Amino acid sequence: MKSPDAVKTQNAVTGLASTSDPARANALFTWALQGNLSASNTIDLAIQSAQLSVNPVAVWSFLKNHRNEFLGIIPVSDHSQVVDSIAENLSDTHDADEVREFARSSLSIDARPKLEETAQKILHRSSMKERVIPKMNLWIEQNSEPVAKR
Repeated sequence: MKSPDAVKTQNAVTGLASTSDPARANALFTWALQGNLSASNTIDLAIQSAQLSVNPVAVWSFLKNHRNEFLGIIPVSDHSQVVDSIAENLSDTHDADEVREFARSSLSIDARPKLEETAQKILHRSSMKERVIPKMNLWIEQNSEPVAKR
């Protein structure tokens, strides 16, 4: 914030967007919502963070907890697209339920079908995690030679 160079500030903010630390993400989004970034940059920051972070749940949690402030800076016509972009990397059944509830309680009827698609993608990803990851772990275990044998 102290830098007069807008590019350096933007680079620092973009770097912070990829944090996996929920406390740091919350601080960054709170700072942005306090008017330190333009509405469009705040929206872009949240989307980038949800897509770059190893912890997209932190961004989703912030959105849920600050839904009125966050939805207030997004054009109504873009609500479903922005929320979809933030939620699309979630991967648990519980997350799909939360996306549906968020759409039902906070978005217009016209925006809800897009979020139902998002919930379906999340459910599919959850199913894949449950089926594929254990098989991958088993294969790796069975096909990895111990370091001592090399």
